[in-house]
Amino acid sequence: MKIGLLTIHHVPNYGAVLQAYALYQTLSAAGHDVTFFDHRPPEVVKYYRSKLKGHFAGKEWFRYYQFHRFIKKEFPLTPFPSGSLRNVNSALSQVDALIAGSDQIWTTDSASFRGYDPAFFLNFKIPRHVRRISYAASAGSSTTFDPHQTEIGRAINQFHAISVRDENTRQLVLSVSGRKPEMVLDPVFLHSFSEISSRRKLQPSPYIVVYANFLTPKEREFIHRTSARLQLPIVNLGPESNLPNQQQYHHLSPREWLATIRGAQYIFTSFYHGVLFSLKYNIPFLAFPRKAKSIKIDDVLVRYDLKNHLWEPSNPSQWQEILEGKQLKLAKERIEKDAAFSKSFLLEKLTQTTH
Repeated sequence: MKIGLLTIHHVPNYGAVLQAYALYQTLSAAGHDVTFFDHRPPEVVKYYRSKLKGHFAGKEWFRYYQFHRFIKKEFPLTPFPSGSLRNVNSALSQVDALIAGSDQIWTTDSASFRGYDPAFFLNFKIPRHVRRISYAASAGSSTTFDPHQTEIGRAINQFHAISVRDENTRQLVLSVSGRKPEMVLDPVFLHSFSEISSRRKLQPSPYIVVYANFLTPKEREFIHRTSARLQLPIVNLGPESNLPNQQQYHHLSPREWLATIRGAQYIFTSFYHGVLFSLKYNIPFLAFPRKAKSIKIDDVLVRYDLKNHLWEPSNPSQWQEILEGKQLKLAKERIEKDAAFSKSFLLEKLTQTTH
């Protein structure tokens, strides 16, 4: 089957690129012919290009180059009209199915750089033979589909199968369409990444990975204290600087980033995919709370009874409880079952003939 993917695949963001890669590899391994429709929303492009200015522009250009090289090598791209969606028909004539997802493609918040993009709701003319599927789509921090709810509800009701990755998005879809989507896992849980995990050692093990932004003074102090107590160096994969005893690698290729995450003894993160890869590789972690990411991170922590992994500065025994690893082990077993269900859902819905 020829499958087209519509997702956020083109940005210098480890989570976005690796979820796209995992979905592509999962479908390809099942024998499908897969391509990315190379849709690059102007506001998203503008946001990431703005990072190429200022004091750290040189490092950011190198980061862009690392991602550009990875995408060019690993992603088969099909041109997608950047203007009117009326011109998309020729790009779709050769596909049997169109998958929207994964990632935050269903945001509608005007305050977000992503904003609302009807293309990700497959809201354009599509040949009748093409199956429409969403896989692990997310509305991110959007808590309403207003003012586009009528249009979105109409578009969603044209899907043959709908799945989302969080409860917030599930409720939004239900409210505008009357359809209750399946809850599935992010594609990073469906694929091993063994073929791209770099063998290059950037830092001798063991070490602590910090993959976070906007660290507070108390968070910095906690990281410093933990590093000193465990006598472990810090490998900093985020934009933060001036952490004690650190090696900073903010501009790794996706391959190198993945290998560094996988080799960590512990992970401190404020990013959604920082949490997901900690879970994937069964690495003890703490998530620093951030308002902009609270819906996503809280969702996965609540789902797997890991709420105690959300950092509480008033709980001095929290880290010791996490090190015991009991809850992480139980979560791993449940995640493996959910990953099997998610993969089955994805592959079965490609060939199912009814909604």
